[in-house]
Parts: sequence; structure tokens; C-alpha cells
Amino acid sequence: MVKWTAHARAQVRHIHDYIAQDSLLYARRVSEELVKKTIGLDELPRKGQKSTRAERRYRARTEPVFL
Repeated sequence: MVKWTAHARAQVRHIHDYIAQDSLLYARRVSEELVKKTIGLDELPRKGQKSTRAERRYRARTEPVFL
């Protein structure tokens, strides 16, 4: 479980309030999606990270593969 700091919660609230000036529906959707994206980060901390092709090749050569 990801532990949210007070600052992070305030930022999500600020984003929500900014979008809500135009649409409460989309403000809620964006806020919920931001929170959903953090679910599972404790188990897969690199989830969603982009890497260059060179980084992927390096990891492929250095990390063992179990089948």
C-alpha cells in the first residue's frame, strides 16, 4: 500500500479543484485515476516507468531469466 504524504494529497485536491471549475465529473475521474495508478506500486515500484531501448537490452543481459 502506498502511503500518501499530506503534500501529495493536497496536490491531488488542487488538481481536482482546478478541473472542477469546468467539470465536476472529469475532476472526479482524474482524481480517481491518479489514485488508482498508485495501487500496486509497493509490489511493482517500476510499473509504468519508461526506459530506453539500451536500458532494456542491458537489463535483459544482466537479469536472470527463470522459465
